[in-house]
Amino acid sequence: MKIFWFDTETTGLRAWHHEAHQVAWAIEVDGYIKETGNVFIRPERWENVDERALAVSGTSRRSWRTT
Repeated sequence: MKIFWFDTETTGLRAWHHEAHQVAWAIEVDGYIKETGNVFIRPERWENVDERALAVSGTSRRSWRTT
């Protein structure tokens, strides 16, 4: 059996207000994890970011700053 597991982290708890900022996944085949991945997504609306939500995943605003 093949199973695709995934998890998302958001910039807060309100779905209509906050955005996803991390997606992680694992592919399980016959009870064994065959592949994993993790992608961080830069939020568009910085004014809506709750710092406490970022702390859960060990990230900060600084993680996305390019300049």
